[in-house]
Amino acid sequence: MPPATSMSSGKSTRRRADELSVYAHRREVASLEDLNSLTSRLSYHDDVEQDDFVSLTMPVQRKPWDWDDQLHPIFQMNLPEDYMLQMLQMLQEQFGPISVAAQ
Repeated sequence: MPPATSMSSGKSTRRRADELSVYAHRREVASLEDLNSLTSRLSYHDDVEQDDFVSLTMPVQRKPWDWDDQLHPIFQMNLPEDYMLQMLQMLQEQFGPISVAAQ
C-alpha cells in the first residue's frame, strides 16, 4: 500500500505561489509545481530515500515526473469537490492562499 501522502502550500521561503510541498511519512519529500495550465511536475528532494515514494506509479528518482493532463491522478483524487471546493475558493478569494497540512 502506498504511504499516506499530503500536500501543503508550506511557508518555506523557497516556495513559489504555484508550488506545493508534498509529504510522505510526515516529512516533506517532494514539491509539486504548476508549469502551465496543462502540465504539472513532481520533483523529489535530493535527500529522499527510495521508501519515501509518493505513489507506486511515481517511485523516487532524480528526474522530475511531468504530467501533461493538469494534475497526476494520485493528486486529483485528493482534491475537494462540489460544496467543499466552492467554500475553499470563496475563502481563498476573501483571505488569500490557504495552507492545509496533515497532522
